[in-house]
Formats: sequence, structure tokens, C-alpha cells
Amino acid sequence: MMAYWVVESFFLYILPWLREPGYQYTPLHTGFTAIVLSVYIVAGAAVGSLLAIVTKGRFPADLIFTIILSIALAVGLFFRVNPALPSWYLPLIFLPVGSSLVLSLFSRREALLATPWAATIFVLAPPFIFDVPDPKPSLLSGTLWFLPYAAAALLLSWLIPLKAVRARILSISVLMLAACFFLHQTPRGSPRKSSAGLPPNTPNVILITLDTVRADHLSLYGYERDTTPNLKLLAEEATLYKNAVSAGNMTLSSHASIFTGLYPSWHHAHFDAGYDQARALDSKYTVLPEILADKGFDTIGIVSNYLFLSHGFGLDRGFAYHDPAGPPLMLTKSYVLRNAVRNLLALFLEPWQYDSIFRRAEEINDAALAVIDKQSPDHRRFFLFLNYMDAHGPYLPPGRFATLYPGRDSRMTARHYGTMERQVLSEKRPLLDRERRHLISQYDGGIAYMDACLGTLIGQLKQRGLYDNTLLIITSDHGEAFGERAIMGHGLSVYQDEVHVPLIVKYPRSTAKQEINDPVSLVDLVPTVLDVLGYGIPKGLQGHSLRGPVHDVMSESFMQPFVSRWNPKYLRAEQAIVSGSMKFIESSTGNKELYDLSRDPNELHNLLPGGPEPALETKLVEFMQAARVSKRLGQPEVGSKTLENLKSLGYLQ
Repeated sequence: MMAYWVVESFFLYILPWLREPGYQYTPLHTGFTAIVLSVYIVAGAAVGSLLAIVTKGRFPADLIFTIILSIALAVGLFFRVNPALPSWYLPLIFLPVGSSLVLSLFSRREALLATPWAATIFVLAPPFIFDVPDPKPSLLSGTLWFLPYAAAALLLSWLIPLKAVRARILSISVLMLAACFFLHQTPRGSPRKSSAGLPPNTPNVILITLDTVRADHLSLYGYERDTTPNLKLLAEEATLYKNAVSAGNMTLSSHASIFTGLYPSWHHAHFDAGYDQARALDSKYTVLPEILADKGFDTIGIVSNYLFLSHGFGLDRGFAYHDPAGPPLMLTKSYVLRNAVRNLLALFLEPWQYDSIFRRAEEINDAALAVIDKQSPDHRRFFLFLNYMDAHGPYLPPGRFATLYPGRDSRMTARHYGTMERQVLSEKRPLLDRERRHLISQYDGGIAYMDACLGTLIGQLKQRGLYDNTLLIITSDHGEAFGERAIMGHGLSVYQDEVHVPLIVKYPRSTAKQEINDPVSLVDLVPTVLDVLGYGIPKGLQGHSLRGPVHDVMSESFMQPFVSRWNPKYLRAEQAIVSGSMKFIESSTGNKELYDLSRDPNELHNLLPGGPEPALETKLVEFMQAARVSKRLGQPEVGSKTLENLKSLGYLQ
């Protein structure tokens, strides 16, 4: 089993580290890896002793054990990875090992491939070669890729034959375990030590997005649960925008709009019909970090959403220092034996302890403060972008926040959440009341946890003398649906539960409390930052400074490729325009809706066809006509690592 652990760890740790850039490498949980090694040692010793008793020494126990291990791996891989492999490929690759094992068993002579090294490498290598989203290897290229692994198996079997495995495996395992502890993700770039070219009274800029947070679940916006006491305190000396509308309903399109000041139909970074992958943000669109870097700001991005806010989608541009690290994971491939150990541990742990796939807000804070503290105290002029993910599905708030609100079902894991989401979106069944209570209890707990971390961060900024002269912007990229209209999650509509987001702005050197009820958009953030800093606003931006006149705002939804496979009704795009309290929605299917949000905030009563709004419809038609004219660029390429992350997080099948 230790030999298997070494090979398994190589495929999960060493190989990704060798072939991926340091800022894209996601390490596995080293503590869990050590536990796995311990379990494998105990299990191997127990099975080996049992085999020795059963065979009564007539056959080598190590050889019998290798045969059993090989069969278990092959069967598991056949059922878990078969769609990614040609039906004949796994049996063909296993044939050399199987024949060598059988030959050794009956001839009492050790064949070259009759070792745990060969068995494990021959069986694990094919899925690691073929189970990738893009570029999908052909049979010829996959076979060629397999040859180095086959050569490695032969070399190891020759250097460390079966009779020598026990003598050498301990030292090899120690070296592998040490390597696993030292491999980690490295941020791209490094912060500058000084921004000496800027005037001394220039404010810093901090932008924080609370991923997946809908405004009506914040006590600051009237929610019955006290989820945001710290944001309430902040709002006492800041400006609260009561009706902020996200330009998009998913992370990529919304953040691209936040950074460019353009709506998604103009910057084109969104899901789209005909694509199994989202469009990356094209480099021809200037982003806020690039503008501020040119002005002399140190630009720092520390994000929890390592999928969309990454190099693969162009949202790391302009940052001198960009840290998209993910947390150490317990598992990345379901077809390795450590999956069984992980499932066993799950019986004794809380879901947030083993299912979390994003860094916690407190980890983001620690990383941000560490970078800030490395700068010269006299020249701290920076743009800091932080992204928290603790309210994102599968909703796993840590510690006391998991039980802060009633409704939690401790049996529900990330796996249950994925199955439930698919069933609800495909309309095979509705979301059950107990499921909805659980999801909302954990969602609200995640919001409360992020609020606590915001309170900590603000306190640390005050201690460092950085709070007063900082433009602090806290918002969300989109909301979340919990069964409304048979919708779960986000990225599927432009209803308020997905696009009405919080927005709090603490202007530098100001403690004035103000509430704005007029609709505003997240495309307004770039013009606002530049306006507050005293810089000119570039031509062509669709946003306006939040300190400027009132204007209509838009929001857009695009087809998610895999959800439309579950339910064809999502083969649609939607656009919305909000003017005052009126909201008009039009779908690519021809459906039209009109709501008065002042009287119907949950959009339950469509005023059409009895109450048409021709002015809003005309504006929306003009908006989309102009968008179609702008859609003349090709699709920027998205890399294979980005696609693998999309697949692992459920955005692709």
C-alpha cells in the first residue's frame, strides 16, 4: 500500500506542480495526505497478514496483495472514468500487468511488471491522461503520452523489484511526504514597495466583492436576521445604495463589468450559446487595475474565486500582485483510493471541514494585511481588490456560523447539494421546504461570517492608520435563488434575487451617512473611483460616477451551457432595464415582463400585457441593437487548466 501511496501522491501532487504555472497549482491537504499514508500502512499490514494466513505461505503475500489492488483499481476506474476513456483502452493497458502478475503467481518467478509500481502506474496513468476537458487527447496522442509512464513503470520495476520493495519503500515514502509538504501555490508578481509618484493626500482604494450575496439577506437592507451588524456600523459613516443592480448574474460577467465600466454585451466576457466555455475578457478592454497602475498605484488582488477571477479569464490583468490561491483540497480525483478514506473521515467531521473548495474570508484578510505591511509606511498608495466566497454554494460557513441560524441539516454535503441542484433545475422535483431551510440557514451563516471578517479587516485598517483616507467599496457580484420560480443558484435570470446586490461606499476623509434610493449599477464603479481620485473618466464607459446624475441601469443573463442540457428552457438570454422603480425584462424567447419594484419587490405580479411600458422597451431594444453591433470580436482562448477548474466546480460537465 505504501508503494501505491507514493505513485498516487506523485500523480496528485508532483505531476500537477511540474506541468502547471505556480499561480495555478492547487495543492492537496498535506495533513490529510499524512492521514492517508497512515491508513494505507495499517490497511496494508492487516491485509498482508490476512493473506499470509489464508495462503499459508504457498504464494507470496505481496504478490497476491498487488493482484487484489490492481483489480480494485481497475474496477473502480472502469465505473468512474469510463466515459473519458475508450472502452477497450483500460483493459488493454492492464493486460501487460495482469499477465505479468499471473505469470509470477504460477511460475514462482518474478516477472518484470509484477510490482506495485507497475500495477499502479499502468492503471492510474490512463485516466490522468484522458480525463481532461481540453484539449481532449486522441487515441494516438494519448498512447504516446502513456509511453513515458510505461517506461517509468519498467524502470522502477527493474530498480526496485517486488522482493526489494519493503526494504526501500519507507525512505521513498518519507521523501514523497516531505515533497508534498513543501509544494504550494505561488502568487503571480510582487507588490511594489513604494508609490512615491503620487501626492501624499491621494487616497487608497479598497474594493471588496462578497461573492453570491443578494441584498435582501442583509440586515442592513431590512432582513429579519441580523446577518450584517458590522456593515450596519460602517453604513453609519458611509453611503448606502439601496437599489444597486449587478450588470451580470454570474462572477465572470459581473466582475468584468466592475473592472471595465461596460455591460457584458460590450465586453463579451460571459457564457454564451455555442460555447462549452465562457468567453475570457479580451485584452483590448482596459481594466481599472491597469488604469491605476499607470497612475502609480500599487495594484494588489487577493481572491477566493480562483476560477473566474484568474489569469485564464483575463481578470488578473493590471495587478502587480495577484493571489488566486485555493485552499489545500482533500480530493481532486474521485477514482483514487484516498477517496474512500476521505468519505470515512466525513462521517466524523463537519462538512465545512472537508468540503470547502475556496479560501475563507479570514485567510483572504490575513494575506491582504501581510502584503500591505510589507510596504513602506510613508508611501502606502494602493488599489486592493479582495473577493470573499463564503456565501457561495455548497454553503459551508465555518464553526459557530454553521449553527447560527435554525434549519441546518447536518446530513447535507456538497455531493447532496449538487444532486439536488440538478434535479430542481431540470424540474424533476421542487426544492423541498426542509432543503430550502437548510440552504438559507447556511447561506445566512456565510454572510454573517463574512460580515465578521469585514469588521476585523476594518479594525485592522484603523489600527494601521489606513481607514480614514481610503475609498472603501463593498458590494457583491450577483445574488442567489433558492427555489423561486424553480431556480436554484445563479446565472439563470435577471430577477431581483440574482441581480439586486448590496453596495456600500465609504468615501475618503468623510464620515457622512447617506442613503441613495435611485437605481445604480456596478458599471458605475470605475467612473466613481476615477472621479473620487480626481482623474478624467475615459470616453466610451457605460457607467457614471455614483456622485453624478441619476440614470437607467441594465442587467444581463446569458445561457449557461450545462444547465441548458438539463433543461432546454434555459436556452435563452435575458436583459433587464431599471428606471426608477420600474423594471422591464425581455427574453430571447420573446417573453416580456414589467414590474413596479416599489410595490412588488419580489416580482410576483407581471404588469404586462395590461400595462405596457413602451419607453423602457424602446430603450432596451436600442441597447441590444448597439450590443449586436459591438459583437464583432473573436473569442479569446481559455486554457485547459481553467477548463479543468470549471469542470471540478460544476460549471462544466
